[in-house]
Amino acid sequence: MGKHKINVLKENQKVIHPNSRKAKKLSKMVSREIKMKKRRGENNLKLQVLGDKLLWFKKEMDPSIEVVTPKDVLNLIQK
Repeated sequence: MGKHKINVLKENQKVIHPNSRKAKKLSKMVSREIKMKKRRGENNLKLQVLGDKLLWFKKEMDPSIEVVTPKDVLNLIQK
């Protein structure tokens, strides 16, 4: 894999023409970064919901039961 490039904008940097290849490349990188942040947020939300559900089951389970059967889980859900 290639090394990640860090783009640092300088004060004296030339103005980039909006239709140039460089401008298209920069806009593509920015839009990809936004899309990846959005995806990470969605995945974190899904995992958080799953964790909350599993935590609820853990709290509601009877600790005296050694082996949990599907029937026990069904009864727990129907409570």
